[in-house]
Formats: sequence, structure tokens, C-alpha cells
Amino acid sequence: MENKIDLLLNLLNKVKDSNDLKELETLEEKLQSLSPVLEKYIDENQHELEKSNFLKKLQSVKEVINGLEKKNNFNNKIFKEFKEFIDSRKFK
Repeated sequence: MENKIDLLLNLLNKVKDSNDLKELETLEEKLQSLSPVLEKYIDENQHELEKSNFLKKLQSVKEVINGLEKKNNFNNKIFKEFKEFIDSRKFK
């Protein structure tokens, strides 16, 4: 299972660093296929996870996800400002 967490972390880091739409779509598909496997593992092994290195790796995943969220929020802010600029200029 450790390799699945490492794979998840690698995929998330690639998402964070990529701006290529095709690559992001491919990465999203891989993340979606990995998600149920991880959820099932966590549900079945919750008591053992408290003692393992798994929680540290999940913390790393959380940090990467937070970074992605910040990047997304920043991009949304830029888009909103650009849209307001366009609207105020009344480009058609």
C-alpha cells in the first residue's frame, strides 16, 4: 500500500506542476482510479494506520492538495479580475 500512497503523491505533484490540459486530464483519470483503492484500504485498516508511517505520507498528500487548492484559488482570482476588466471595457 505504501507504493499506492507514493503513486498518489507523485500524481498530485505532477498535477501541481503541470499546465498542460491533456496531461491534467490523464492525471485526473489516474487519480480517480486510485481513489477507491485507497479509500477501501483506509476503511479496512484504520486501526493499524495509527501506528504506521502511512499517516506521515497522508500528511504529505494533504500538503500537496492544499498547494493545489491555493494555486486554483489564485488562478480563479486572476480569471475573475480579467473577466471584470473585459466587462468594464465592453469588448464584443
